[in-house]
Amino acid sequence: MDPITAILAALAAGAAAAAKETGSSVIKDAYEGLKGLLKRKLAGKTLASAAVEAHAAEPAPAEVVLRPALKEVVVDRDDEILAAAKSLLALADRDGSVARRYSLNITGNVQGLVQGDGATVTMNFGSGTSAKD
Repeated sequence: MDPITAILAALAAGAAAAAKETGSSVIKDAYEGLKGLLKRKLAGKTLASAAVEAHAAEPAPAEVVLRPALKEVVVDRDDEILAAAKSLLALADRDGSVARRYSLNITGNVQGLVQGDGATVTMNFGSGTSAKD
């Protein structure tokens, strides 16, 4: 799993675990800590910072904003954020169910791809006209 995908998976796992009443304070603290680190890294990028908070409620649209913003600020080279994400995943996703949702293996040609929960997508390929013999 690439670093940005791991960070997004950690956010998803942390949000799910923190939302449960039985979620431990250690997980909640780790989740809030990761969000804080990300918002500091994204300082000055208002929409991306807001997407960090919105990710818990609406992961798919938040990730559309977050993924390119995280690439832009080179978060994949930030050891502190990567360690926080790894730690949160270990705490909040012990069975790996969230991380597996972010794992993707593509072979062959792909014309369109959507990954995430609850996505609604319309894809149109080609010119829309049929070929005549």
